[in-house]
Amino acid sequence: MSSYNNNNTDVQGIGEGLKSSNNITDVQSIGEGVKSNDTLTHLYLGGNNITDVQSIGEELKSNNTLTRLVLNNNNITDVKSISEGLKTNNTLTTLNLCYNNITDVQSIGEGLKTNNTLKELHLDNNNITDDSGIQSIIDVLKTNNTLKYLGLYDNQLSDNMKSQLKAIKQYKRDGSNGYQQVKGMEIWL
Repeated sequence: MSSYNNNNTDVQGIGEGLKSSNNITDVQSIGEGVKSNDTLTHLYLGGNNITDVQSIGEELKSNNTLTRLVLNNNNITDVKSISEGLKTNNTLTTLNLCYNNITDVQSIGEGLKTNNTLKELHLDNNNITDDSGIQSIIDVLKTNNTLKYLGLYDNQLSDNMKSQLKAIKQYKRDGSNGYQQVKGMEIWL
């Protein structure tokens, strides 16, 4: 990794991979840059061919400035490392994982159990089919009062999960049925 200046907003050298245009596949050096960064608040890595986000997930655990992480339009299938990062991260408010090949979101539900900063979670246009993964997110929504937007449209959710999520959207808006009220809660199916 090239030199990195933490004392200003210039992110020169955050990773050698950023020198290529729209074909970043190895994000390890970017993950390392996120770990040592103290100024970067938004990281957009959409439209690449990223498959492995383990280093970014690891660095989310200790990063205290990143508020928006956009990883849409890649080939990500496994989000366990991102979910692990969510467990302890206290700054990320927006996570965009749209248009990937994610099928299982059970780990996302686990990550949301202790996360109290994420306001937007975009999982649209993936291949999510796992009812138990969606159920883990549903279970967290009962007590999570920070998530205001959950995007799940254009996935292969079962009718049962869709029905539950539609009901939860209303429960969250009015604070009924044992759910914490979140005014303006949106769940897109």
